[in-house]
Amino acid sequence: MSSPDPFRDELARASKELQAGQPAAAEPIYRGVLAQAPDHGIAMHFLGMCLVQTGRAPEGLALMARSLQRLAGQARFRHNYGLMLAQAGDLVAAERELAAAAREEPANASIFQYLGMVRQMLGRASGAADA
Repeated sequence: MSSPDPFRDELARASKELQAGQPAAAEPIYRGVLAQAPDHGIAMHFLGMCLVQTGRAPEGLALMARSLQRLAGQARFRHNYGLMLAQAGDLVAAERELAAAAREEPANASIFQYLGMVRQMLGRASGAADA
């Protein structure tokens, strides 16, 4: 059994800010966690999301990609990454990541919904219907 995350409270506070649409308020909290634990996958992932949402997509997407190495097999993180890729306009990469997330968690209808939307945006109506 794994021990609880020592940064649980900070991560919860940052998550609340991010969910409230305040990525600029969440950013310093995630940076604080990473200052103490540079390889903390969750903090890295959500800091990347904050950066994408505040107009720093290249830096944010690179962090999110790195975080997936630490959060392997957890479809929700790949799902988030796919959504941020789509938001940044990289629909081909978004499709690839959402398809991978769907393979990791085939019962998650939300992933398939977003995959279908991305395929539709790419002009792949039949692929969208399949998703």
